Amino acid sequence: MICHIFAYYLGIIFLFYFILRIGRIFQFRQKTEQFTRLNQLNCQDTMTKNSYLPLLNYNNILFIVLNQFKIFSQKIIYLNKRNQKLDEFLDPISKSRIIKNHLEFLQLISILNLVLINKIQYFQMGQVVCGPEDDFVGQGTNQTLSKQEEVFVQGQLPIVNQNPHTFNDDDFVKIYSTNNGTTNSQQEAVQLLAQPYDLRQNVDIRLSSSILENHSHQAILMQIVTKDLQLVDAKGQQKSRNGVDLVCLIDHSGSMQGEKIILVKRTLKDMLDVLNENDRLCIIMFDCKCYRLTRLMKCSPGNQNKFTIAIDALQARGGTDIGNGMKMALSVFKHRRYKNPVSAIFLLSDGVDEGAEERVKQDLAQYHIRDPFVIKTFGFGKDCCPKMMSETAHLKEGQFYFLSDINKIDECFMEAFGGLVSVIANNVKLTVQHHTHHISLRKAYGDKWQIDNFTNTLHLYQPHLLCGVTKGYVIEVILNGDTEQKIDVILELHSIEGEKVEIKKSITIRRQENHNDSEVLANYCRVQGAETFEKARVVAESGQYQQGYQILQAQELKIEVLKKAHDIDNPQVEMVTQ
Repeated sequence: MICHIFAYYLGIIFLFYFILRIGRIFQFRQKTEQFTRLNQLNCQDTMTKNSYLPLLNYNNILFIVLNQFKIFSQKIIYLNKRNQKLDEFLDPISKSRIIKNHLEFLQLISILNLVLINKIQYFQMGQVVCGPEDDFVGQGTNQTLSKQEEVFVQGQLPIVNQNPHTFNDDDFVKIYSTNNGTTNSQQEAVQLLAQPYDLRQNVDIRLSSSILENHSHQAILMQIVTKDLQLVDAKGQQKSRNGVDLVCLIDHSGSMQGEKIILVKRTLKDMLDVLNENDRLCIIMFDCKCYRLTRLMKCSPGNQNKFTIAIDALQARGGTDIGNGMKMALSVFKHRRYKNPVSAIFLLSDGVDEGAEERVKQDLAQYHIRDPFVIKTFGFGKDCCPKMMSETAHLKEGQFYFLSDINKIDECFMEAFGGLVSVIANNVKLTVQHHTHHISLRKAYGDKWQIDNFTNTLHLYQPHLLCGVTKGYVIEVILNGDTEQKIDVILELHSIEGEKVEIKKSITIRRQENHNDSEVLANYCRVQGAETFEKARVVAESGQYQQGYQILQAQELKIEVLKKAHDIDNPQVEMVTQ
């Protein structure tokens, strides 16, 4: 019994010594009040939260202390249960001291539990939830850095947050909606354009049709026509335009050494002169690994020097892993707190990454980013794979620019960016439908159409719609009777301010022997020619060159027959056959 009592007091002495060694435990009550106060205020500034994150370094110590307290408390209870005659060996003063210490231990355990719960909950509020898709291989550590802790020194690699859990560190912009779908600063966003673009007045659908070889087969041409966006008012003053979120994904592998990397740096610096304070830019370099040179930052005068330092830090080395770099770019878009009306990823590479387009396709499905954005790719050099770069861009309705001359990279960059600032609508959906069994949809040209065979309806999605363009789509239908049939074409789109607009047009088609439209037939030959070229390319790549040539000859003969049957004299048709 005496040994038990001695061990008991020895444990108490050890505990008090341990508590004194980590003296900051008793400061956590004040920190708990601060956490609670910030939670009540629903603080939106992640960096304010990050100023308390160093406290999390004590989590391990707290859990150890908590476990020690529980162990010794259990020993006290165990001694009380096993030693019924404890009162006989202790005087009243010693007994009261043991009970008092026991209660103090339990109270301290409750305090520590409260502190840990508050701290862990608060820490989670300042981060985003990362999924298995955020498994890209970075060049730096995943250490979390706040905006204030970033380091930009000329001639050195910028030290920027590389942890995908905190990729919600983008700069605030005047936006019309956030990633959670809630409206934010809608009135401010409307004011970005001096005169908002009226979709109902400036967007039109033009429909026309023409018979084909068989009078029951007809081609329908659907054209979406948009008017130019006036960025200069009546007084000749420049109007503000809507902002763009741009992620530049730069290949800095060893093959980029020399003139290539120099021209890329120059092009990026020239683009800084085009971007304004409404735009945000994130620069990522990649070889076998990826590194975020800048956050998604506003292109304000105060950030110009940071962007310049980041661009100068590009050095050619390593291999090429486009899929890995694209993961980081998608993670930036997935976890950003705010968004501009228009978003894009510019991918620039001169190398080959076999199967990258399939990996990017899988990553797009995993990230499932709801906000519209496009991918534009730029390839150059003898080792570049046009097929892979083109298919990667095509995954998000973007364009591929092949640069036979590296000196033209700045022109292509500016042309691609010009398309972004010309966006006047997002989430564009084109629907073609009819309500009778006397007509059937034979074919829709283009691989982006989705066909609903049950309702005989076609759907086409585009992330953006540009101003000052005419986009044409061709479908082929079959008339099953002699009566007139009506087809409805519905265009659904969302303005930059978030307003949903629907434009509907209808076309009536009938069997007419002399119903020829040269513009419709020219576009019909164009889409058929493009489809034939793709078939011939696939066959030729498999080594069957003669079969590929025969496919092209057959299509040329088909077009000649169509020209003679309908007496077509259209320069566009001649271009297809040449």
